[in-house]
Amino acid sequence: MIENPLINAIITIFYNSIVIHSYNRRDRACKFLPICRKQIDYGWQMIGKIRLFHNLVFSYFLRRKLEDFAALHLYRGTVSEFFCFLISSLKGDINVKTLLEKIISEGRVLSDTVLKVDSFLNHQIDPNLMKEIGEEFAIRFQEAGVTKIITIESSGIAPATMAGLLMNVPVVFARKRKSLTLSENLYTAKVHSFTKKETNEISISGDFIQQDDVILIIDDFLANGQAVLGLLEMIEQAGAKLAGVGIVIEKGFQSGGQLIRDRGIRVESLANIASLQNGKVEFMEGSYI
Repeated sequence: MIENPLINAIITIFYNSIVIHSYNRRDRACKFLPICRKQIDYGWQMIGKIRLFHNLVFSYFLRRKLEDFAALHLYRGTVSEFFCFLISSLKGDINVKTLLEKIISEGRVLSDTVLKVDSFLNHQIDPNLMKEIGEEFAIRFQEAGVTKIITIESSGIAPATMAGLLMNVPVVFARKRKSLTLSENLYTAKVHSFTKKETNEISISGDFIQQDDVILIIDDFLANGQAVLGLLEMIEQAGAKLAGVGIVIEKGFQSGGQLIRDRGIRVESLANIASLQNGKVEFMEGSYI
């Protein structure tokens, strides 16, 4: 029997969810996971001891992971290959759950459109949370061939830096302010902030974005999409390739996300807020909270 309690819990949840809730996949699931009754019982005992699994929607979550795995044509792979895939994706969902809980416990709704998260993201920074956010972006874009991450000062720098560390790529932030040392060979764009009600010209040195770069944009918020559009404009000026956009918190009730996705751009938002009405944060359906 496998002694790792995390693996045993995963085996148990996966086996029972697939077999009980997806009869049409039963034969494939049983052939793929030849596990004994003793191992199943042991796994169930361990579930209650592992905080990571609390509040996860087990059957939905694991059936979705099986479908993802099937889409990769790996049904004939080994059990260990499946668990590598499952644990990687599970870790990502746990990272997201931590972020959602942080938003609920520490975020302050100031209006129907404004969420204040300065206790952990854009004033005081929670390093452990930033590490988990960086891990999640690294997981989601691990196959995108990213060579560089760009963001905009200043709140996007922390999550972008953690992602860059884990992906082993440089991070460049667009400046909002003029600099005596940054005056030549610049890519520039104008960005309007609806929250601050001001327009800034952002800039990145042409020395740090090359035509052969594959760039991932990371930012703290996506609302009306103006910051992302400004960064996209500079990537186009450089002739570089875009891997996608990673957002810590998207205000799904505003137009920015749809505006970017309508361009055929991949957007990965870790937390997607459906509403801030009546002083309460409501997440989009499917969020783990």
